[in-house]
Amino acid sequence: IADIAKKAGRHIVTVMGGTHPTLFPDAVLDDGNIDYIVRGEGGTPFRKLIHDLDAGRGDRTKIDGLSFRRNGTRYIGNIHTEDDIDTIPARHLLPVKKYHIGRKPYTFLLTSRGCPFTCNFCGKPPVAYRKRSLESIENEVDQVVAMGIRAVDFEDDMLNLDIPFFHGVLDIMKGRGIELSAMNGVYSQTLDTCTLA
Repeated sequence: IADIAKKAGRHIVTVMGGTHPTLFPDAVLDDGNIDYIVRGEGGTPFRKLIHDLDAGRGDRTKIDGLSFRRNGTRYIGNIHTEDDIDTIPARHLLPVKKYHIGRKPYTFLLTSRGCPFTCNFCGKPPVAYRKRSLESIENEVDQVVAMGIRAVDFEDDMLNLDIPFFHGVLDIMKGRGIELSAMNGVYSQTLDTCTLA
């Protein structure tokens, strides 16, 4: 995709993020079509990069989590961890009607970020486990319901690590007519009959 973008115009800036670029930034930067990599949680670094590019200025080495090449030299930034995970996404910017699970309008939801474990079978980078406030989750769910969304997929890495917290999340969801799913991140060691009911 980066190759296609560069063939369309060498001026097009290409940025990659996610697990693979986070764990193997040198290998990804070997591809001359990749301009930048955002390592770890990308919300803040990506926004800062866009502002710097738009303004045509900025010392990119000061953007935490950013990696790039300049004049044959690589700069590999740290793995970034967001400070404020209670920020609610600007969902109104997305066309709700285009996203469905079955016939229900759908969105994802994060109640926590990271994982405290370092299992050797997992490709996730080491990012500390943090929980959002229940108040911010409730505010987000209120917005989701008001937009007509009726299906939520939890995208947490470790959704039910803290059972009292997770029960609080489920309490927020009760009676709202939302279908819940979790494609990943369900921790078998903390499942209990109350959660499964």
